[in-house]
Amino acid sequence: MKAAGSWMMKLSMVLSAPLVITPLWAEANPPAVMTAPQAFTQAIHNLKSQNKDDQARGFMKMQQAASGGNPKAEYNLGALYHEGLGATQDFVQARYWIEKSAEQGYPAAEALLGNIYHFGRKGIPEDLEKAFYWTEKAANHGVTSAQRDLALIYYQQALAHKISPSEGQQKALYWMEKAADRGDLEAKFQMANVYLSGIPNLPQYAADNKKAFSLCKDAAEKGNLKAAALLGKIYYSGDSGKVDQKAGFYWTEKAARLGDPFAEYNMARFYNPQNGNERVDPDTAFYWMEKSANQGFHPAESALGRFYRDGQGTEKNPDKAFYWYNRAAEGGNIQGQIDLAMAYYHGDATEKDSKKAFYWCEKAANQGSEEAEEQLAEMYHQGEGTQKDDDKAAEYYQKAWAKHHFDNPATVMGDLYFEGQKIDRNYPKALAWYQKAAAQNDSRAENAIGNIYYSGLAVPQDFKQALVWYRKATADFYHTQAYDAEMKLGDMYSKGQVVPQDLKQAFSWYERSARHHYKPAEIKLSTLYEKGIGVEKNKEQAAYWYRKAFDKAFAEIDDRLDDHAQGMAMLYQAAEDAKKDAASPKAKEDAVSD
Repeated sequence: MKAAGSWMMKLSMVLSAPLVITPLWAEANPPAVMTAPQAFTQAIHNLKSQNKDDQARGFMKMQQAASGGNPKAEYNLGALYHEGLGATQDFVQARYWIEKSAEQGYPAAEALLGNIYHFGRKGIPEDLEKAFYWTEKAANHGVTSAQRDLALIYYQQALAHKISPSEGQQKALYWMEKAADRGDLEAKFQMANVYLSGIPNLPQYAADNKKAFSLCKDAAEKGNLKAAALLGKIYYSGDSGKVDQKAGFYWTEKAARLGDPFAEYNMARFYNPQNGNERVDPDTAFYWMEKSANQGFHPAESALGRFYRDGQGTEKNPDKAFYWYNRAAEGGNIQGQIDLAMAYYHGDATEKDSKKAFYWCEKAANQGSEEAEEQLAEMYHQGEGTQKDDDKAAEYYQKAWAKHHFDNPATVMGDLYFEGQKIDRNYPKALAWYQKAAAQNDSRAENAIGNIYYSGLAVPQDFKQALVWYRKATADFYHTQAYDAEMKLGDMYSKGQVVPQDLKQAFSWYERSARHHYKPAEIKLSTLYEKGIGVEKNKEQAAYWYRKAFDKAFAEIDDRLDDHAQGMAMLYQAAEDAKKDAASPKAKEDAVSD
């Protein structure tokens, strides 16, 4: 669900339960003559009684009031059937009376009817179109629970491709925010989640920790359990403005003891030795993780599997570890899918099954797991659980590495085929990918193509084409590969490859590369100054460029450098070390003692 509903994960909506119905009871004294409204008032009076006979009479009076067309009575009679108060629970009868009330424009009935169609009841199937119709009416009439429910319906419409994802996102957030502004605690919790991470494509919902903290704190202090659990995390992480572990622990423990699975999970993390916390207690960590997992909280299920795998807070039990991995994986938890994949891959507590390992690895990779992407790439490369396919392997490596590299994706693919470390080397495919990147003016790809033509890899050696591509690469003044291309041009003018030998022009390219702080060019330039090649001899300049090249201690010497340059670099470093030794207090003491 990541691609289509990642913003929904940010909302963290927990609206999958039917609406809690509150009949509109009110105190009143029974009148002598019973009109429909008066029957409703008397019904309320009787239903508040603790006496069962009075309650039965109250139900009959509510029927009388509802039969007279009173929308409040119709709604309340429906609510009584819905909750099984004063009569046997009957959702079909409940819908009948609630629908009659809703058709008269009674907002509470509109909201409940929308909820009934949204989630369905026994004998009443789900109907998203009817749910939307009635929930939108109630939301526009200001019913906060309906505004909250409407947010979820918009999300579901986007998933069903009835509206665009962007429209679903914006309208869901609009209604959730309206409910929060009207004081709905669940909506405040949801909007706190939104502001904690922000919605990148909607500036009005940019990350705002101060606003998130305020919303969450208000909802938590007024009794919202999920908000209390989140508030603990906010305090502990410092998203409140400062790290407050004491407050973080207080709110997390409060929510955990009231049974919130997210809080229970975080309590386990507080006591987990692997998280580097002060409260290290494996047994207590296991206790809370098990409670959370038993409630079906998928991250806890996966973590509990690892507790059993490692024997943390309990005895090692590979079978139970496998059981919890499976529960987490089936629930869509990425880490659980990876854990289950690796259990099948290695044959831990189950038969080794590379096909099942591949299946679960692919599930996690398709949700964006970098670890799974790299494992899947390796399986494609080795042909484990699937047919060997280096093109697919390269694709998944590229997906994983794109999360940490800013290189052009096509250039990364070219590197994979060119280097032959993660997949089988294939120079023609490397060249094809480099050409795709070069079409987007990527200097690294342009330089790589130059190297391919220069060395005669995948194509006949062609210095003329190499020269063309090196020149293209030098147009980018901000990339190391452009500086390498500058040095390569220096080499070509120095050797007279394709172009007439021109030592001054060679020196010019070396100098340009060196002034971009490219170390091999700095060393080369120092050699040219020392020998007077393409420039007048200048020992001071030679020393200056050696210092530039090795000012951060003795660096690795590029294999391309000639022996003389390597020797000079070593001599220079030895001289520098000697100077430092001579200037040290220990050296001065030794000189005095002599």
